[in-house]
Amino acid sequence: MPTAAVLIALLCLVTVALAFNVSRERIKYRVPHGEGPNHELARSIRAHMNSVEHLVPLGLLLVLAGTLGVAEEVVVGLGSAALLARLLITAGILMKGRFVLRRWGAWGTYAIELMLVGYVMEAATR
Repeated sequence: MPTAAVLIALLCLVTVALAFNVSRERIKYRVPHGEGPNHELARSIRAHMNSVEHLVPLGLLLVLAGTLGVAEEVVVGLGSAALLARLLITAGILMKGRFVLRRWGAWGTYAIELMLVGYVMEAATR
């Protein structure tokens, strides 16, 4: 369970960094609401929201996996892979022309979430 907590904290750290980036760009471009005509700010907002959207299910699944006795190696492996996938998608969203990173990050995130669901379901029905 401590491993899941560390991985979730790291995923939260990415989300906080992305929120800080949105605030920084709002100040830089003087856009208090929405995104205005600024595409960089729009990408920053999207990266942050995407991080929030997946932090909740990933965090919940990692906690459940740890609580239900899924092997520590599985929690470490899938949690670490989730962190890498989230960093890839973040880079793909923020960096213009890096859609391949976004694609790999998205598919990786979906695959990891589905694997965690499978492990949690299996552990819960033991």
